[in-house]
Amino acid sequence: MTMNYKSYISTEKKHKRRFWRRRPSLPLPHGRNFGMHPRITRGTLRNKISAIGFVIISIVWGSALVFHPYFRIRHIEITGTSNIDRVALTETVETALSRARFRIIPQNNFFLLDRVRLETVLKTKFPIDTVVITKNFPNSIHLGIAERLAFVILDNGEQYTLVDEEGIPQKTLRPVAIHERIERASTTLHYPDVPALYARYGTYPVLYDKRNEKLDPALAQSVMRVYSYLGQHTDFATHHFVYPQNEYQTLLVVHRDGVTVAFNPVEKLDEQLETFRNAWQRELRKEKGKDVRINARYPGRVYIEE
Repeated sequence: MTMNYKSYISTEKKHKRRFWRRRPSLPLPHGRNFGMHPRITRGTLRNKISAIGFVIISIVWGSALVFHPYFRIRHIEITGTSNIDRVALTETVETALSRARFRIIPQNNFFLLDRVRLETVLKTKFPIDTVVITKNFPNSIHLGIAERLAFVILDNGEQYTLVDEEGIPQKTLRPVAIHERIERASTTLHYPDVPALYARYGTYPVLYDKRNEKLDPALAQSVMRVYSYLGQHTDFATHHFVYPQNEYQTLLVVHRDGVTVAFNPVEKLDEQLETFRNAWQRELRKEKGKDVRINARYPGRVYIEE
């Protein structure tokens, strides 16, 4: 008797083999594959092409932003100057921006403007205390200038001379005019025409030095310090300075409305100025318009001389 056993294999669904069907490759022991999957290969190539395209587009856009004339700085606005020649200042800025870095990269480009370098150039050539450089899209800049006092108009009673902060004469301005000598009680008083000097020669402190000697550098710098401090921190309207006044080491500051203030220009000047500022703001401003003298030569106290 013959028994027929049905094969279990015959009950399974047969899969038709196709010669073009690819199977994933087995990994090598070191993590490498015998072959790359087609999809992986196409994805890697696509990523490379995208990266190259992104780099090319970035270079093109970057070159356009750097070298296109539309972003070239053409308009220069300057504010805050009263003594510095604006034409010379503008020419200096244009010259500094016209120089290319590494002979390729332009300096007059809106995006590549080197503010620190430009500020250094301006401070080196002109008496500038601070400069604020603001860019205005797409091709203009604004320079806010705060000038540094570099000169004093020295008045010896006979003529006016422009003197630098080292006490060295730079230029003879003009003789003292007749109307600047006032006859009072058989005495000739000297009162410089400061507005006329400002209009013609610039806004510099005017020092009437009765000694008719070479201006000491320390005194010149003290005059500049007092002039700047009073202008920035108080509403004290300085007209001119007188040195010496009655006694040695007394610098007299004459107000436009009659008030005069005495300082010691040699010792602890900053403390004297701070003391005077507080006293002026609290009480002494009411003395404007009166012919009074305020003594501020001693730090910590200020008083009106009778």
